[in-house]
Amino acid sequence: MRFNLLFLLFAMFFLCFCTNNNLSHDIKINTGKQIKFPDSLVNLLGDEQNTGLRIVSYINGNCPKCLFDLKKWMEMKAKYQLKLIFVINTEDKVRLDYFIKKEDLQISYFLDSTNSFILSNELPSNPLLQTFLLDKNDKILLMGNPLYNRDLFQLYQTEVAKAKE
Repeated sequence: MRFNLLFLLFAMFFLCFCTNNNLSHDIKINTGKQIKFPDSLVNLLGDEQNTGLRIVSYINGNCPKCLFDLKKWMEMKAKYQLKLIFVINTEDKVRLDYFIKKEDLQISYFLDSTNSFILSNELPSNPLLQTFLLDKNDKILLMGNPLYNRDLFQLYQTEVAKAKE
């Protein structure tokens, strides 16, 4: 019994260590990388322009929790006057439109029905690493989802404030 407990603790430690190393590695190799917006994306940006300093977040449109996160993003956008662009991956645009209308979301986004954004940019599949602060040249300045990480959110705020000076 004691051996099993020690083995379990060791396995959990090893898993956490490897996960953090993979996240760090993915962030390191992608920071500074120029992001491409493939022609296959359907541009539904409305009045928003995909230029200048902005946060780009890739959203799984088939994931209800991910879609509800759009509400949190819009609150953050209003409160901090951020420029947000979403790339939403779904083949079911009717369901996506229904959700956006039902939740009264005023969002600008690219529709990506073929997952071409992630594939053409060779980005990590981890949803925690599918949000980026891009500069005016589409290069990644910061990577990671600031909705659930206060320290990362502070970094995003600092970079946005620097750009506004």
